[in-house]
Amino acid sequence: MFRKIREEIYEIDVGYPELSNTFASYVVIGDNVLIIDPGPTNFHENLVRALDDIGVSRNSLVYIALTHVHPDHYGAASKLVKIYPNSIILAHPRGTKHLVNVDYLWESARKVLGEIAGIFGKPDPIPEEKISKLRDNNAIELSEEINVVPIFTPGHATHHVSYFLERDRIMFLGDSGGLFVEGFLAPTTPFPFNYDKAMRSIIRMLSFDPKYVAYTHFGLHDNATKNLLEYMGQLYLWFSTVSAISNNALDPDTVLREIIKSDPETREFMEKVRENPVLSGAVMHSIHGFIKYIEYIKQNQ
Repeated sequence: MFRKIREEIYEIDVGYPELSNTFASYVVIGDNVLIIDPGPTNFHENLVRALDDIGVSRNSLVYIALTHVHPDHYGAASKLVKIYPNSIILAHPRGTKHLVNVDYLWESARKVLGEIAGIFGKPDPIPEEKISKLRDNNAIELSEEINVVPIFTPGHATHHVSYFLERDRIMFLGDSGGLFVEGFLAPTTPFPFNYDKAMRSIIRMLSFDPKYVAYTHFGLHDNATKNLLEYMGQLYLWFSTVSAISNNALDPDTVLREIIKSDPETREFMEKVRENPVLSGAVMHSIHGFIKYIEYIKQNQ
């Protein structure tokens, strides 16, 4: 399923119908085509069907722009390079080695995600010649009118990239702005999350003065400044909450109870995604990431 969100810009619900409103992929069409976050390996056929319906030909020059190389964001790229022979993968330099040699990252994902990794599916190795390393702030030109700027935004991952579409003032967040479902935010901060870098990345994105934010999880929303500032506040609230109880043994269930007491946004978010194993699981992984970050801070004081 897809919808046109602006002229020459489409949002594809990659998980539809099996797991809808979970993985959004964005397609920007100029003289060439840019796909941001193609989604998990196991759902690539849904994406290809939507691209066919939009009118993206198999011989188009397709740039597949990755926000980062976690399997729910990039896995389908390993299938798309075989279906679109002129495609090129765009990724942060720190992430490209994991596209070629997938086993280490996949085993790490399995340890962290458990059964959820099986929902995503293991990516295939991608040939090195199909991969191009992004440069921070170096625009991708799709046409005279359409430029997309990659912005290095570490925090969620060291190799995270957000993308700013200048013409429409849309910031494509990947996981740099959290999870946003039906109007409610929740952090996406799995290990090895870095709080300080995440906060600086949000400030950097705000400096571009975006009008809209496009979440991989999930959808396009206006009031970009409001959403990004609220996410900064939520990260600070989580940091303060976990720090305040850090003298006690930190286990995820205890931390979740404290978070839900202090953060009504997360409480409402958890209610919305109760039946969604990916998004409800993501909150628990985020809590684990915060616990590990606070423990690291304490050990290095």
